[in-house]
Parts: sequence; C-alpha cells; structure tokens
Amino acid sequence: MQGQALLLRLERAAVMGSVILLLAIMTIVCVDVAMRYLFRAPLTWVHDFVSMYAMTGLFFLGLASSYRKRAHIGVDVLVLRLSPLWQQRAARLGHLVGLLIFMPIVFLGAERAWVSFVNREVVDGLIPWPTWLGNILVPIGAGVLCLTLASALLQGGHALSEGESDPSESQVRDGGSR
Repeated sequence: MQGQALLLRLERAAVMGSVILLLAIMTIVCVDVAMRYLFRAPLTWVHDFVSMYAMTGLFFLGLASSYRKRAHIGVDVLVLRLSPLWQQRAARLGHLVGLLIFMPIVFLGAERAWVSFVNREVVDGLIPWPTWLGNILVPIGAGVLCLTLASALLQGGHALSEGESDPSESQVRDGGSR
C-alpha cells in the first residue's frame, strides 16, 4: 500500500506541475496580447517558452493522472460487450501495450535530455533557451505513466478498471455515501 500512496503522490505532483504550466500559459499569453495590442510592445519570448516548455509539460505531466482516472479517449464499444473476465484481460493488455509504448519514450527522452544538457544546447533565437529543460519533461511524465501502468498490471488490471485514483474521490462524487 505504501507504494500506491507514493505513486498517487507522484501523480498529484505531476498534475500540479501541469496545472501550474496551464495557469502560466494563460497568464503569459494574456499579458502578451495586452502588451502587443495596447502598448505595441509584445513579449518576444512567449512563443518559445509556451511551445518548448509549457505545452510539453502540460501534456506529459498530466498523462498518468488522466490515465488512472480514465479521462483519456477510449474506444470501448467492443470491451463493454465482453464478460467481466475478458474485460479485465483487455485492461491488462492495454496496460502492457501502454508500457511497451511509453518505456522507450522514457529512456530515449531521458537520453535526449541528458545529451542536450551535456552539450549545453540552446535554441537559436533572441533568448538562448536551454533545450534540456523542455526535453526532461517528456521522460518525467512518461515515467510516472509507466509506474501507473506497471502498478495496474501487477494488481491484475483492477487498479484502473473503475477509473478512480482513491476512495476519497468516489466519496466526494457520491456525496460521502461510502
């Protein structure tokens, strides 16, 4: 159980990073629009920051929590027609396929981030943004997703089959009936 609690904390921390980046995007873009149209002085760094760091982090840091809560797009027309046993098997297969897809993303993304860090790679532009800061967000988010997938796989597919991350969320949704 301690492993599950730690995993939930990791997921929540990643989601908080995603939320902070979303708020940063909204704030920075609004300020940039105001500066551009009211004062004719746009912020020249906004596009690079949003596209290289904020959007990457927003997407990858939210992956694990979205997967656990089943907030991702899913085509379950066939799965809903299966027996509960085969639904569980399909869920386990999905967790395994997810692991097989995202494990290479973790390792290749980490390697890419390391190489860009060691080589001190920067974006060629007005501001020399370091590329490793954006690159490192990919293996972090994908890594948390892999831990979530592995946990679900080890628990027999049950962990994600109901789409809840912990009992307190179902209590809030059901009005505290549990």
